[in-house]
Order: sequence, then C-alpha cells, then structure tokens
Amino acid sequence: MLNLTPVLRTSPLHAGAHRVRCAERGKKARRLRYMAPLRSLRIQNVRHLEDLTLTGLGEINLLFGTNDSGKSSILEAIAIWCDPLNPDNWKQVARYRSTWPFYERSSTLSDLESISWLFRCTPQQQHLPITLSGEGTAPFLSLSAEIEISEVIPEQVGEESDMTSKKRIFGRREDQPQLMMDLTVQGERSDSDYHLFPKPPVHQTLRYWEYPLRSILLRRRTGGEKSILCKVVNNLSHRSENLLKSQFSDVIRSNYKDSVLEALRILDPNIEELAILTPQEDLSEMAHLRALRGDASLQIRYKETGFLPLSSFGDGLRRILHIAFQLPKLRGGVLLIDEIEVSIHASKLGMFFDWLAKNCQTFQIQLFATTHSLEAIDAILGEKGERAESITAFRLQQGTAKRFSGEQLKRLRLDRGLEVRGT
Repeated sequence: MLNLTPVLRTSPLHAGAHRVRCAERGKKARRLRYMAPLRSLRIQNVRHLEDLTLTGLGEINLLFGTNDSGKSSILEAIAIWCDPLNPDNWKQVARYRSTWPFYERSSTLSDLESISWLFRCTPQQQHLPITLSGEGTAPFLSLSAEIEISEVIPEQVGEESDMTSKKRIFGRREDQPQLMMDLTVQGERSDSDYHLFPKPPVHQTLRYWEYPLRSILLRRRTGGEKSILCKVVNNLSHRSENLLKSQFSDVIRSNYKDSVLEALRILDPNIEELAILTPQEDLSEMAHLRALRGDASLQIRYKETGFLPLSSFGDGLRRILHIAFQLPKLRGGVLLIDEIEVSIHASKLGMFFDWLAKNCQTFQIQLFATTHSLEAIDAILGEKGERAESITAFRLQQGTAKRFSGEQLKRLRLDRGLEVRGT
C-alpha cells in the first residue's frame, strides 16, 4: 500500500527557531496562569495617608520618595488588606516598626494603643475609619475598619476571669475598670468568592484590651476567611537570630538551601555551607551543658576557617539571609521589604535584586520594596538599565503616587540623570 502521509522536512535552523517559539509560548502561558495578589489598591486613612491609589501594580514594585512620604504606611496597608480578619495581624502590623514585631515586649505602647495609631487623626476627629479597596486575588472588593474605645469592667462584658496569676502581674483586680477597644471590620466580597448562593457581606468585631496578656484570650481566629500570605521585612528584624533559626526548617523542607547559599555568596564567595549546630563539647563545661540541653546556633562554614557563628558576620549577610528565608513559605503571596538597601552595599544590591526577582518569580511572590536612596534606585535599574523591564515604580509625594514603568524610570534616571524622588 502506498504511504501518502506527508513528511515535513525542516532545516536545523528552522527546528531551533521552532523550539525557541515554543519556549516563549510556554513562558507566556506560565505568566498568564499566575495572577498577582494585588493589581490595584486604594488606601484611605492609614497613618497619615488620606487617600492614595496604586494602579497597574506589577510582580516587582519599587516605591520611592523622600522621608515621611508614606512608603512604610503603604506596606502596612497592604499587610492589613492581605489578612484583615486576623486579630494577631493587626497587632503585628501596628508593631512592625519595632525591632521584631513577634517578640518585641519593650514597647511602652499597649496593643490597644499601637493599633489605634494606625488610624489617621485630624484636629476635628480622632481615629478616622480605615478604608481599603482593590483588585486581585483577595476575597474582598472593599473593606472598612473603625474602632471604638471605652472604659469598662471586664466582668461586666462577660469576659472570663480565670487569670488569677496574670491579675497579680498587672497589680489590678478584675473588678477594676480598664480600656477596651472594639475594632469592627466590614467589607464587600469579590465576585470570585461567590458560589451557588451568595455569601453575606463581611462583618466581624475584634476586641483588644489595655493590657496585652488579656488579649491572648481573643487570639483565636474567627470568620474562616481565606487570606493572602504576606510578610513584612523591616530594617531591623534581621538582627533576631532566634527568628532566623525558626525559619531555617522551612528552607530545608523546601530543598531551598542551595539557593540561599547562592544569595549569601553575592556578598562573599568563600561561604560554603549553612547549618544549625550545637556548641562544641570541648570548649567548656558550660558549652557541654548547652549541647546536652539542645541549645544550638545558626553557623556558616567559611572556606578558610570552617564553621563560624552567625554573630561573627555583619548586618548585610544577616539581612540577605532573613529576606531569603521568607520565600519558601510565601508561595503565591506578598513580600514587603522596607528600605531594601539597608545594610547592603550598592555594588552588591543590583546582584541581590536579580537573585530576589528570580526567586520571587519561582515562588510566584509579588514583591513590594521601598527606598529613599538614589544610589539604590540606580543599582536596582542596573548600569545600563538591564533590570528596568521587570520593575513597576511609584514615586510618593504629597500624598499621591505617580506610576512609572521600568523603562520610563530608566530614561528619567539613567539617560537624563534627573532627581526622581520628588521634593
């Protein structure tokens, strides 16, 4: 029988071009499947931000401006938007400007006071309601939050009074009045959250007391709403070694340590290994006792000297390590970095930003980074603007946000040498 099946003959050049086109289509399809958690966000009455809108958000977003232009406040608003019904999230956002919000206990402000200062105040009115609205993967179209502070006796509002030991810590009796704050969150659900039967609007009240230990009674999460994974990295949190040790397990489970070492070698190519080790038994009797007790420290193996404790290295390495440790547990979420240039020299910042952008894309993480440094902006763009294509930039000035594409920022900064931060 005669075989009439046509035979397609292509040259090696055409075959190579075909493979390239297929690879590009594959990359485009993967980009289309990934939807950034935030495409736009309107922020009202967070800290001193009266009404600010961010539109056309990208996967990598750079926020820049002068001091007190609202960069950190935007990060706080994003963190609230990602998980607004979690009572612990409000406390962590309110305290994130402290050294490390999960462990900070030296602040003179209570949880109640810290949260209340998230709400903008004017001479005419204290604590204006926070309003957030946006587009993305959040289950909400809009949210509003307002607080009401009153002085009450806990027993009169039905609070449990089984905290005898804690009452003595505060030196107060349960029948004495103290401040109570009700934070009411209301919102409209997005269309994507509707099923066969529409769900009712969001309405939840979170309660905080004047004394932090009493707030433990209300840490139990309610509402059952899904949230967007989110992490804020401030300019001091990398100094907590206990925090870094607690995150190292996620790195190991994710088979991510080689990538972390790659980031560390940007600062020093002589770094070979990263591990948690107990003290050497031959150092002292005290070290032996700590080893038996299970105490351990995060250590880095250096090419010439062997293992050294993390405390032997500078802030730049700790900073990169802390940022790198966030990524495995944030897949599909949002990473917020305040003052990305802190502790990292400008000559290394561009290479680290390359690494960070590549790994954020791997884990499908949307990145927001702030800076007020022209040197940092130049380093992130690259000497010839080679990183501009991946960046969406916003200049913050006088309560407004001006959007620039990466190419626009490159032309303004590198080609024309203009001051882009505003005045």
